[in-house]
Amino acid sequence: MEIKSLNYFGLSSNLAKVFISISGTRFLTAKEIQKRAGVPRQEIYAILTSLEELGLVEKTVGRPIRFKGVPIKQGLAFLIKKKKDEAKKCKKLQKK
Repeated sequence: MEIKSLNYFGLSSNLAKVFISISGTRFLTAKEIQKRAGVPRQEIYAILTSLEELGLVEKTVGRPIRFKGVPIKQGLAFLIKKKKDEAKKCKKLQKK
């Protein structure tokens, strides 16, 4: 999966890097993810929160909090559905 492909779906380069690097992995700490993806440490929690809101990341409760990316195919299905829903909303607005 290429970062540019995920950019099309509205993910920034850093969101795409993190998603690709943890997709289908075991649960990892934010520190492990940050090192694996090579994104700035101060941005990792905001990135993981955004990915969780998109349904691309699962999070555990407890300390330390751990994160796991959904498989790429499942993540793409979520993103495609989101784009289709946005297109439907635009069509409805156009008809008004």
